[in-house]
Amino acid sequence: EWRVASGEWRVASGEWRVASGEWRVASGEILGYIHFMSINSFYPLTFTCYENLKTKILITRHKIIILAHLP
Repeated sequence: EWRVASGEWRVASGEWRVASGEWRVASGEILGYIHFMSINSFYPLTFTCYENLKTKILITRHKIIILAHLP
């Protein structure tokens, strides 16, 4: 089952300017970090997943949602 493991990043312009983001599951474990730079469009540069959790990155025009496949 895929569950939402993050909130949403929202920006007013067309570029992400977030240096990094951190998501935690309900138990407090770190799901992973997502790193951004000032880039065109709305796409992340990298996403590092810890604890071998399967993840999906859903990208829309104004938000990025991280989903984790929890065991």
